[in-house]
Amino acid sequence: MNSSMIEVTEQEITENFDFCMSLVERGNTLKIVREGGNVLMVPIPEYKQALDDIESHPPIPSPSFGGLPVDPSEFVDPIATSDYVRDELSKMQTELES
Repeated sequence: MNSSMIEVTEQEITENFDFCMSLVERGNTLKIVREGGNVLMVPIPEYKQALDDIESHPPIPSPSFGGLPVDPSEFVDPIATSDYVRDELSKMQTELES
């Protein structure tokens, strides 16, 4: 048994299921040791609490994951736009004068 989870055998959990469920309900993680492979029983947050956590701390958009800004003023680079417009107008003016 290690300090972060409680190890039980498949037989122990079968014989003491209600007790094991109460341990999980209190926030403990159980590692069920089985011949076919180990299984974890872990508590999950209540739906409403998890939703409140998400709403109060929304994920920060990542530019590398397609998180483009929603506000167009944040998306457009005003200096680059100004330079582009100035260059294009200069080209047009040159064409008109020739």
